[in-house]
Amino acid sequence: ERTRPGRPLSLTALLSAAKVLFKERLFWGAASVHSAAATIRRMDVILGSVYHDITGVSPEDAAALVIAFPLGVILGLLLLGTVFRRLKGGLKQRLLITGMWILVVIGCLGLMTVAAHRNSTEGSPDDTAAGMAGLFVFLIGVGVSVPYYMAAYSYAAAHGGKSIGLSAALIEAFAFCVAAIVYLLLGAVISVSGWSIAFFVLAGVALAGG
Repeated sequence: ERTRPGRPLSLTALLSAAKVLFKERLFWGAASVHSAAATIRRMDVILGSVYHDITGVSPEDAAALVIAFPLGVILGLLLLGTVFRRLKGGLKQRLLITGMWILVVIGCLGLMTVAAHRNSTEGSPDDTAAGMAGLFVFLIGVGVSVPYYMAAYSYAAAHGGKSIGLSAALIEAFAFCVAAIVYLLLGAVISVSGWSIAFFVLAGVALAGG
């Protein structure tokens, strides 16, 4: 309900609409899935360090390899995003999303393996390991594309009613907070246990999202 035609919702109306959304289990389900997707999506801020630390490549080469993630996201949206929009029925869309989360899990476990191999064979830069890491990062980009950029907003469009924008904004805000907390904890994990355990944790996040 609007305060006047064409004017934004009043604060009272916003709070009332938010209370209605918070009582819906579907809202919290969408927020949880989007939180997992947002956590994986934020991997792009650490990928330079990831490549350098787990493969030994130079910072310049590591920066160049970061492109694998956005390329995966773009391809995922172009191909699987189109499929997602054309699917009719929640079950088919959920099955597609589950398959994409599996790609993310495979990518995270693959990076965990590359990191573990690096730990056991400290030495010169490993171009093969860098290529494998780039491939796994690409898979993660493909897998997270639709869950992050489309799934939550599809929920908001289908169930948000007159509060579509508010629903999408609250889901995004919740996901941002969760992702920030996860990365704070992940920093401690990396400093204590290394990248292998960090990727194992991220694989668990992906499983939770799926």
